[in-house]
Amino acid sequence: MAEFAAFLSYARLDDEYQDGKVTEFRIRLENTVRMWTGERGFQVFQDIKDIRWGEQWSEKVRRALADVLVLIPIMTPLYFNSSACRDEYDLFLKREESLSRNDLILPVYWLD
Repeated sequence: MAEFAAFLSYARLDDEYQDGKVTEFRIRLENTVRMWTGERGFQVFQDIKDIRWGEQWSEKVRRALADVLVLIPIMTPLYFNSSACRDEYDLFLKREESLSRNDLILPVYWLD
């Protein structure tokens, strides 16, 4: 199995503005899958957790997107205005198309 099962694509300011609620969502998702399956294997890639100081973040993101099973974009107005978020979405969309799939992007419409 891949190191990460999913990739959390989001505008970091959304997480900061809402006191870490996007990060909290990721943790709850990982724990919920673990509770339902009894296994620890559902790890979600999140930049603030999985990119270490000094790592080439763009390469780390590109590798993770090439390896995960699903993309979870957190849809907010900031998401649609972020070139980094659009790049992540587009990279994964190309991968999804290369697999002849159209069901690997699981958007979350974030409203507060």
